[in-house]
Amino acid sequence: MRKYEDFKRDLSRRLFYMAFMVFAMVAVLILASFVFDVSVVDGPIPFDYIFGFFVGIILGLLFLGVLTYRKAFSDRGLRELYISAKDERNVYIKMKSGLNVIPFLSVGLLFLSLIFVFINFWVFLTLALVGLGQVLVALVLFWYWSRRV
Repeated sequence: MRKYEDFKRDLSRRLFYMAFMVFAMVAVLILASFVFDVSVVDGPIPFDYIFGFFVGIILGLLFLGVLTYRKAFSDRGLRELYISAKDERNVYIKMKSGLNVIPFLSVGLLFLSLIFVFINFWVFLTLALVGLGQVLVALVLFWYWSRRV
């Protein structure tokens, strides 16, 4: 049972980081609307895209956080999460497809795009599309290696 308790502690740390990212993104969105004196309802078109982008990321993080929370605090769900995280075949497939590195690169590009969104819209769009492209390539590689192994 010690391994499940350590894994549960790790999951609670991940949930804390997700909640911190949600609150930070909400704070940046509110701060940006005050700094640039833009109303969310009748603002310029680029700010509407930015607002939708932020809201989409926030809702996605909340959805993943709720799913992880529900599974982490039930015995059956915790066991399933532990097995899926520690399964040697899945670890090998993730290693071959680059899923250990690509999330960090994509999150880095996402944060860069969130910084550049207030400087130049086209740079923001390019960085966001490159991050999305990285994720899609990683998913295709994961699918390929899961069929192959």
